[in-house]
Amino acid sequence: MAIGTPGPSDPGTDVDGLVEQAAVLQLGGDAGAAIPLYRQALTADPAHHLANLGLCLALAAAGNAQEAFGSLARYAEAYASERTDAALQRMFANDQILNTGFDYDQLYAALWPAEVLRRRPFYNIGPGGFHHRHWQTIDKDSDAYPSAEFDIDIQFDLLDREPLPVESASAEVIYISHVISLIRDDDARHLFAEARRCLKPGGVFRVNTNDGDAFFRAYQTGDDAFFFWQAGDVDDGVPRSLGQKYLTYVNGHRALHSNAAATKLDDASLAQIVASAPYAEAMDQICAEIDLATLNARPNQSINWWNEAKLYGFLSDAGFAGIYRSGFGQSLCPVLRDTTVFDNTLYKVSLFMEARA
Repeated sequence: MAIGTPGPSDPGTDVDGLVEQAAVLQLGGDAGAAIPLYRQALTADPAHHLANLGLCLALAAAGNAQEAFGSLARYAEAYASERTDAALQRMFANDQILNTGFDYDQLYAALWPAEVLRRRPFYNIGPGGFHHRHWQTIDKDSDAYPSAEFDIDIQFDLLDREPLPVESASAEVIYISHVISLIRDDDARHLFAEARRCLKPGGVFRVNTNDGDAFFRAYQTGDDAFFFWQAGDVDDGVPRSLGQKYLTYVNGHRALHSNAAATKLDDASLAQIVASAPYAEAMDQICAEIDLATLNARPNQSINWWNEAKLYGFLSDAGFAGIYRSGFGQSLCPVLRDTTVFDNTLYKVSLFMEARA
């Protein structure tokens, strides 16, 4: 398990004793002998702070500066993430802090009359495991999202580009989280146009997706810690490279570890595309080739890139007004601020956009 990655501890190992032995060796000038003891301690308890810091210092003292800095970066990211997630969990548990002190069911009743709520005119498209008594879910039964495990109210395949099975001007809110990175540009254009048709005047359309600019910046600057959720991922026993981590969330079909039938891009090929074309053109080149069979069978791999400018253009072309960049839990629609059910997928690296019909 990667250093700094939270995980279960092994109660059969005296972690503190191992760390103490390693520290004695390290202070005595034998950093090389301390390193395996720190590693043994971290195998038993990957989140042990002193073991993580001790290993970083020992690696540096032993002359492994690059590994030391990489380990320190992973530890710092994991520790910050652990503390942030714990703080958010505490806030989620206290609705007076995060959820403004009221029951969201009461908020629905305050904003919409009972006859509207009975229609459930709130739609979450591609919702994964989402379930809410006021909302309807729209998704396709697939290997990735089998209907036996996921509560799908309306079966619908975004790739077919058929009309959404929702009456025109009837929806109050439509919400999409981390779906448009899984479909092609033309699929997204059709989806946005359909969402605009289905929403009543003034209805809210909220779209969350990977923040392509932030991903690209992390790739360009060598910020491996940005991809914290891929920490510890390996390909053929070798830690996954930064380029392949990045490619997984731009067009995963072309990543070396993907089994999709698409031309793979190694790190050198990826770097060449990025260096030889303007940003948007380079992204389009990377996303130009996908495996349609894989896309249909397992529609949970990223195949498309999005940033604020591109998403704004698509929303504008679909006829939406009042388009703006939002943030985590910052919707203009009060019920969408319930971050226990909305905006909580990879929120640290997400782009949030909102518009009105």
